[in-house]
Amino acid sequence: MNSDVRAFDPSNADFFFVPVYISCNFSIVSGFPAISHARALLSSAVELILSELPFWNRSNGSDHVFVASHDYGACFHAIEDRAVANGIPNFLKNLIILQTFGVKYRHPC
Repeated sequence: MNSDVRAFDPSNADFFFVPVYISCNFSIVSGFPAISHARALLSSAVELILSELPFWNRSNGSDHVFVASHDYGACFHAIEDRAVANGIPNFLKNLIILQTFGVKYRHPC
């Protein structure tokens, strides 16, 4: 809150951090983390931002930062083949997604 780089006027902001922490709500199914709630949770966050905050529309969300701190980040499934099959939801394709996904090759997620 006291950072020198914080913009108090949103029209001067370069980025908007959206504090939605889907990885804090893992459940376990068959020994794998289940994050099936992630798409709906992020979708509802985007809908809320669209309806109540004007700055999404200035860049169609490309200056909004989300966190996906789980395997296969933006694909939202703990099993790789299912993550790849599900793909990245369209409403997330324009956003900045910080993810802890350590592959060193081009991956669909």
